[in-house]
Amino acid sequence: MEMTQGVIETDDVVEGAPLWVKEAEKQTELIKAKISPPGFVQPELLDLRRRQFGIPDSAWRVQAAFNSVFVHQIPDIMFEKGTYGESGLVIPESVQNSRKKAAPRGIIVSAGLNALDCLRSNGVDLGHIVTLVRQSPFRIEYDLIGGEFFYLLDLHITDIHGSEDTARMLRERRIALTRDGYNNQHVYRSADGEWLSPINPGSE
Repeated sequence: MEMTQGVIETDDVVEGAPLWVKEAEKQTELIKAKISPPGFVQPELLDLRRRQFGIPDSAWRVQAAFNSVFVHQIPDIMFEKGTYGESGLVIPESVQNSRKKAAPRGIIVSAGLNALDCLRSNGVDLGHIVTLVRQSPFRIEYDLIGGEFFYLLDLHITDIHGSEDTARMLRERRIALTRDGYNNQHVYRSADGEWLSPINPGSE
């Protein structure tokens, strides 16, 4: 059994494998059946992430509005491969689910217009892996697959602390952090020279 980017990719289950391994394979197949082929959503990064992390189509049944941001929670990066660090010891499915529900990390699935303006002006977009407030109390149940409820976190824009993808783009020089002398503020500038003037939460 192989774990890639939070989705369990299974070969034939070895005879005599633990029950939780067999149940994990069955659940994976049920989830895959509810995920459309490439091109279901935009932008391209979000379309890629929904397939990597096994987000069912039903997560897009409702569009976030105003300042709301819908986030699909994923495990902490150190447990992303489904093992305890580099030990190779597989984390049982029940433990993985518990860790995922407590992890302050997720994928932006949907955002209201105000929130989206604010996010994009700060170098963050749909499909980004972001860090967020821990133990958010607002959850939207959107599907039931194999006896497991699937839900999205309903966050306010200020509940998002940062973006792993924005950090990666800065390292790869796809965007640059610079200062706009005209407006006397820090901004991001894309590789093609576009300037992103930051919109602060509450000023949208």
